[in-house]
Amino acid sequence: MYWMSAERVICASHEYSSGLQPSQPARALHGHNWRVIAHICAEQLDAAGRVLPADLLEAELWKVLEPLDHRHLNDLEEFSGTGGTPPTAAGIARLVGEQLALQLNDGRVRVRRVEVEARSGLNISWEVS
Repeated sequence: MYWMSAERVICASHEYSSGLQPSQPARALHGHNWRVIAHICAEQLDAAGRVLPADLLEAELWKVLEPLDHRHLNDLEEFSGTGGTPPTAAGIARLVGEQLALQLNDGRVRVRRVEVEARSGLNISWEVS
């Protein structure tokens, strides 16, 4: 199995009520520099001996992240409404993983994991099972 990763950092704010995270008190509006790492894998390399061209993975990751960059996540459709994706590191990881999979999964290459770090030392992952 071959693995490849790309990393980007976005800046975004969010807030959540105690209902979103029952074990935590409500959190007022605050922001993070979210570090997002997407991991893809392939059983076989392409004709050029790569999992994917590096610039392609980076570009596709940015296409997914750019609409979130310098935004208030709670205001975005993807994170609003009941039962939707929560505006948290875990929610970002799932959203990025699912959207990136739509762009990249092709039978040879597939998205396997997305990691999101909201602050140093706290890393949340979404992984395809």
